[in-house]
Amino acid sequence: MEKSVTIIYILIVILIALIVILTVSIVKPELTGSVTKQYSHTKAICEDNTCQDYVIVCNGSEIISMDPITGASVQLPQGWEDPREEGEKLVFCA
Repeated sequence: MEKSVTIIYILIVILIALIVILTVSIVKPELTGSVTKQYSHTKAICEDNTCQDYVIVCNGSEIISMDPITGASVQLPQGWEDPREEGEKLVFCA
């Protein structure tokens, strides 16, 4: 009788250990911060007095794609200056 109780306790401990190991291995990517965030936004990119809107797809701070929006360009008057600060013009993914 004592032998079978001991075996049951050992099996219970092994079962608990397996549950803990499986739970940690499933949840681990979220705990380590390896989850990436993919998002998109639009941005106008101007050269001289011509601006073109782009759809920019980011994965965290990495650019995945940057595609021009058809028909979303504008020709501005000569001497027009972009009011955005220089750093603001160049940041596509944050």
